[in-house]
Amino acid sequence: MYFVPDAAPQEDKAICELVNRGFSPGLLYKAAYAFYRVNLEDQLRTKRRIEVDSGLFQGMILSPEVLASQLLPKFLGTYEKEVQDYMCQCFEPCSRFIDIGCAEGF
Repeated sequence: MYFVPDAAPQEDKAICELVNRGFSPGLLYKAAYAFYRVNLEDQLRTKRRIEVDSGLFQGMILSPEVLASQLLPKFLGTYEKEVQDYMCQCFEPCSRFIDIGCAEGF
């Protein structure tokens, strides 16, 4: 059995109770992360304009059509990181290029 001090935050007590009932701490962590991610994405969606924060596509405005999947990696600039790294190694810096692949078309 796990215990937390009486002064512990309510969330800590709830997690402790769930673990003591037999829930996996790892699965609880995954669930908490999923809820946290959804909350952050909802906050981003309320902005009028979402701009990529860093990386090769820093400053690019994300169109509403790309907000359905993987919003946080797109916003943070880490989406398709391996493609970004490859482009930086193989091409001269440029202000524009065309990606004729599928999905969002970064």
